[in-house]
Amino acid sequence: MTQPKTIIITGCNGGIGAIMTRELIAHGYHVIGLDQGTCSAPQLLDSGSFDFIACDLFELVNDPAVQDQFNKDLSKLASFTFLFGLVNNAAVQIVSPAKDMALEDFRKTLDVNVAAAFEPVSYTHLRAHETLMNLVCRLLL
Repeated sequence: MTQPKTIIITGCNGGIGAIMTRELIAHGYHVIGLDQGTCSAPQLLDSGSFDFIACDLFELVNDPAVQDQFNKDLSKLASFTFLFGLVNNAAVQIVSPAKDMALEDFRKTLDVNVAAAFEPVSYTHLRAHETLMNLVCRLLL
């Protein structure tokens, strides 16, 4: 029996992220969900096809201690040996006219919406793998 393909989904607790998580599991994938707080679907944790890492993506991008803890958490997942894909679903949306937006708000948006997608795949034990897709919507079809 082959090991299921692993996909990381950021923002797995809400809306689209929760639906993608359930659909990918239903299609035989192993999902590692990242989101703030606690897992919103603890029953998935018992499925054997889902792991959850509580993670604030802004802190993940900007705090080396959070990066180290995330790397340790990711390394502990016994079922995780190969990253097949990453769904960067989490996002910060600051609704404001550009002239009123603070540079700090713009940087937070970039960190969570763009830079955070790189963090889970930037660790040594993941870099060695050659296959990585950024958005796996086709898998849901």
